[in-house]
Amino acid sequence: MSFRTVCFLAVIATAPFGLMFLLAPQWLGALYGLDYGTPGSAMLGRLYGAALLLLAGLFFAMSDIADSRAQQRTAAAGCFACALGALVSVHATLTGVTNALMWSTAVLYGFFVVAWAVLRLRQRSASAHQLA
Repeated sequence: MSFRTVCFLAVIATAPFGLMFLLAPQWLGALYGLDYGTPGSAMLGRLYGAALLLLAGLFFAMSDIADSRAQQRTAAAGCFACALGALVSVHATLTGVTNALMWSTAVLYGFFVVAWAVLRLRQRSASAHQLA
C-alpha cells in the first residue's frame, strides 16, 4: 500500500469514531460496555473524539506530502501510537473493562501497526538504496 492509501484508510477509520465520540459518547461507549454515568466520563469520551478528529485531520493533511523523511516520521509515529492503542484495547478487553466489541478496535489498531511499520521499513530501505 502507498503512503497516501494508508493515510486515507486512517482518515476513514478515525473520523466517524471521532465524530460519534464527540457527539454521543454515552451511546457509543455503551456499545463497548462502558458506563458514562457521570458528566466527567462523558467529557473524557468527547476529548477522545476530538483527538480522533485531530488525527483524521493530520492524516488527511499528510496524505499529499511527497517528502520521504516526513512520510517516514509520520509512519513511525503512526506505528507507535497504534501499537499503544492496540495494547490498551487488548488490556481493556482482557480485564473486563470493556466487552468483546473492543476486540474489533484492537484488530483495527493492529492493522494500522502493520501498515505503518511496512511503510516505514519500505521507505527506510528505499532511502538506504538511494544513499548507496
